Amino acid sequence: MHKKILIASSAVIALALIVPQLLPSGWTVKRSAVIKATPAQLTPYLVDLNGGWHAWSAYDFQDPNIRYLYPNPTPGVGNERSWLSKSMGDGSQKVTRVDASGVSFE
Repeated sequence: MHKKILIASSAVIALALIVPQLLPSGWTVKRSAVIKATPAQLTPYLVDLNGGWHAWSAYDFQDPNIRYLYPNPTPGVGNERSWLSKSMGDGSQKVTRVDASGVSFE
């Protein structure tokens, strides 16, 4: 009886040590969506962090107590905002490029 318990325990420990070695060391999550609109139709929602961004970003409503600051509220390159949130953390976002190929942020 004790021998069976010892063998079973050893097998569980061996599996717990061996299985992680067989798994990949990293992982990646990707999501995509098809939006039936032209870039010209979407750009106003992306470059206006004070107005258009709220119309589509689900993150803006996850924390009802989040506080946004808009040091440069003009839409386009240079438009920026920062936020203070206990549940989501503090952060900032700035439009750095707007052209025919897309919009970039930092």
